[in-house]
Amino acid sequence: MSSTRSFRRIVLLAVPWFFAGASPAVEAKPFCGVRSIEGGYGYVVNGTNVGSGPVSAVGLTDADGSGNLTATDTVSANGTVVRRTITGSYTVNANCTGSVVFTDNFGQTTHLDFVLEDNLRQFHFIQTDPGTVTTGIGTKQ
Repeated sequence: MSSTRSFRRIVLLAVPWFFAGASPAVEAKPFCGVRSIEGGYGYVVNGTNVGSGPVSAVGLTDADGSGNLTATDTVSANGTVVRRTITGSYTVNANCTGSVVFTDNFGQTTHLDFVLEDNLRQFHFIQTDPGTVTTGIGTKQ
């Protein structure tokens, strides 16, 4: 009987040690919501507007943590450079994806889908309007 108890004790002590050593450390995923992107971000954009040519931009955006944003950027659209001011809104899903709709000072409305990464310090986005092949990245300031 005592050897059976000793064996059980060894097995019970070894099992947690075995599994702890066998599995890699798991980092907790951040909770995502509209407040996840509160604050300022710098961003760059590159791509093509079909029929119009290449487009690139660099700018700063500020998200208020309640679903509203403002931004300023400099855009080169097929070699024509313009400076824009932007107002818009955004949503963030629990899985750290989201969408943005904004209108610039020229009256153009733009739609983006994005994913938050790097513990909410960075986002990657794609423009979802027809006739665009434009992507970008933003980084927390």
